[in-house]
Amino acid sequence: MAADWHLHLVEPRIDEATLRCFFHNHSGQGIEDLTYRGPEAPAVGICRHRREIAGVDAVEVGSKHWQHPWWTGKASEDLPEPIGEIINAFEDFKPVTPELVEKIRSCYELPATKMFPMESIEQYRNRVLAFLERSMGRKIFPVGW
Repeated sequence: MAADWHLHLVEPRIDEATLRCFFHNHSGQGIEDLTYRGPEAPAVGICRHRREIAGVDAVEVGSKHWQHPWWTGKASEDLPEPIGEIINAFEDFKPVTPELVEKIRSCYELPATKMFPMESIEQYRNRVLAFLERSMGRKIFPVGW
């Protein structure tokens, strides 16, 4: 088991109804509404909104396996956890800026990435930074799959 976080672009076909339906049950999300049931929600299976979100341009930020030091208590509480820091740097549906790119770059270089090496962290960093650079000015949001 792992938490696989991704950054997704808000592409033109992703409208407010799609975002509302997709995020209605994401705890802590600004548009969370646990009583909402999308008008197109099937009784069984996933609705078109979830398929639309899954189909937009995205990049994986990193993966935290179930043996991750922050989940097992091996990492001290005051040591920032890189993937969490990256995800928390994003304000949902805000455009990518040069300042945000630099903040994300620094998150991948936190002391934690040296103390508790994460598999392929350099590759994740390079892919995420390239994705952000080519997405400059576009709206973006994180989601765990």
